[in-house]
Amino acid sequence: MCEYCEKAFGKNDYGREFGKFFPENTYETDVQISWKEDKTDYNIYANNDNLAYDVSVPIHFCPMCGRKFD
Repeated sequence: MCEYCEKAFGKNDYGREFGKFFPENTYETDVQISWKEDKTDYNIYANNDNLAYDVSVPIHFCPMCGRKFD
């Protein structure tokens, strides 16, 4: 089981679940995969509170394990 795209480590009030944070990067931005509770609508989610941005980009494959999202 991939901890980045299959196991939820968090959930928000809008029904989105979040996988494990990607390994640390030089920009100190939290990056992880998010999906709807029904395991659809996968996104790369990036958030940096210090720089005040929050971005989601649709994806079709897990960049960590290569699994294709249906």
